[in-house]
Amino acid sequence: MDSAKSHVSDGRTVTVTIATVENGIKMTFKTRKSEGQEITSEFTSKLDGKPSEFAEGAHKWKITMWYNRPLDRQMMTMTINHYEPAAADETLMFNKTS
Repeated sequence: MDSAKSHVSDGRTVTVTIATVENGIKMTFKTRKSEGQEITSEFTSKLDGKPSEFAEGAHKWKITMWYNRPLDRQMMTMTINHYEPAAADETLMFNKTS
C-alpha cells in the first residue's frame, strides 16, 4: 500500500495478494494496525456483485466487489464504502510489486 496516496481512518497499512481461482479471485490481506498488531484475512469473490463472506480476525463481514479495468496496470485503487456501521469512505492505493 502506498501510504502517502492512501486515505485510511486509522493509520493502518495493508498488503494485498491477488490470485485467480475458478470463476473469480481470492484476495489475501495482511493488515498492520498503527499499534503494530498484524491481522491476515482473505475472501474469494466471483466479481458478480453478490456479497461474499469476509473474515477479518474475529470480525465477520459481508463484502461486495466489482472490477473496473485499470488504466495503469502497475497500480490498483481500492475504495472501501462503510455501510454498517456508517463511516467515511477510505481509498487504498497499491503499487504492483510482481
